Amino acid sequence: MYPRAFEYFAVGTVREASELLAHYADEARVLAGGQSLIPLMKLRLANPSHIIDIGNILGLDYVKKSMAPCTWVRWQPTPPCWNSPMSVKAGR
Repeated sequence: MYPRAFEYFAVGTVREASELLAHYADEARVLAGGQSLIPLMKLRLANPSHIIDIGNILGLDYVKKSMAPCTWVRWQPTPPCWNSPMSVKAGR
């Protein structure tokens, strides 16, 4: 089955994504990679009329470790392991 028609936005900044989310509210879904949104849309279990792709926003590709609780920057299906070079970019 194919998903229903939707409008796709590939944003380049957090501000752009925030403005679109504020404008479209409940009609929009965020696509960040590693999600099950597209399969859910194919099964018509999710039917957003607007998709906001944040995969190209620079700076949303790391996890910040500090004394405070962990800050997850990129939306991921499961938290990465701290010691995994695949999950955390060194030097950030």
